Amino acid sequence: MKDENIYSYFPKYPNQKIWRVCPDPKSDLVALEIREKQQDENISELLILDVKNKQIVGNAQMEATQTLLNFFDKILLLSEIDMQSELPISKGIQALNTNFETIWQLEEVSYYDIFEDNENNSKVIFSLQSNYYSVPLIPKSEEIEAKEESYSNLKNKVKKYFHSTHEYPTNHTNYSDILDFILGKTKHIAEETILYTENEKYLLCSYVVENKNYLLCTDKNGNLKHHFLIKEIEEGKNTDKKNPQDFILMENKILWMDKNKLSVMNL
Repeated sequence: MKDENIYSYFPKYPNQKIWRVCPDPKSDLVALEIREKQQDENISELLILDVKNKQIVGNAQMEATQTLLNFFDKILLLSEIDMQSELPISKGIQALNTNFETIWQLEEVSYYDIFEDNENNSKVIFSLQSNYYSVPLIPKSEEIEAKEESYSNLKNKVKKYFHSTHEYPTNHTNYSDILDFILGKTKHIAEETILYTENEKYLLCSYVVENKNYLLCTDKNGNLKHHFLIKEIEEGKNTDKKNPQDFILMENKILWMDKNKLSVMNL
């Protein structure tokens, strides 16, 4: 598969693994947490990709106890992992710019999410002792002031930037409709499960025909935008059920992970 709109990244060394992927919904940047096993030591690296220009634009070493939480409006959010607890949990929030400089940090809090207020100011939501608070993602002064938030209103405040594919097996009520939609756009009769999602602009289907996994993307009016072969499925013991590749659909991007390779497509 070759497409000038697709940028793919896979780690340089076989002992490196893409541990976490955080696309920035406000830019063409994607942050990756890369973990590497060296003898008895775990090493973590923070990587920033520019998917528009198809290049790495930043990298920095992370502490072994740190993990990537989110990437929003070119601000990275990291947390410390409490390794002393029975189940390791992340505590505290550290905000970095794309030069990996610390903007602000909070200790002993638990990250919840990010929302934008009516003036499009981004806020970071966190919890502390069963109460919820928010602070500006990009503060206007060195001191940041936390505002208490009502838990019951939090879900309504958080905008959905990422749309995961949903599985439609052959016995699903809407399966035949999606099957006919694919047939009408591609002349293909999809086999078994179909993965489907949509947002305000696009419809996205991932399906398999004769061990070939295809992606179909149209706009909301049904106009074809992209249709191409993603990969061929290897035949073997574990391929009795042919599962299509799952995706994340953003406002103008599609992301997917195949084994240890990240691919991003601009729409």
